[in-house]
Amino acid sequence: MIPKKIYLNYVNEDDDEKTWSEEPVSVNDCDMQNREYTDLSKVIHDASEEPEEELILCDSVHLRYFVGCWNRNFPWANYCKIHGITRWAYVKDIFPKGGEQ
Repeated sequence: MIPKKIYLNYVNEDDDEKTWSEEPVSVNDCDMQNREYTDLSKVIHDASEEPEEELILCDSVHLRYFVGCWNRNFPWANYCKIHGITRWAYVKDIFPKGGEQ
């Protein structure tokens, strides 16, 4: 099951070291600070919808999740059938963009 939200956390702002989690990180427990989150329900697409870009995160019955690089010259329906894709999202939409939610 895909989590509804993922949080992008900064471990060290100076180095832009980032990690993600499904739950907010308690700032009291460590040096991380919660900065942003992505509501995944707003970026997930059904496999019946063909993507406009090539780099996508795929939810697959075979591999669970994988980052796919779909070639637009290959039929989308065949790509989904071969890889067992049920849902997908643009990789660029998964991670927040500095408060541009």
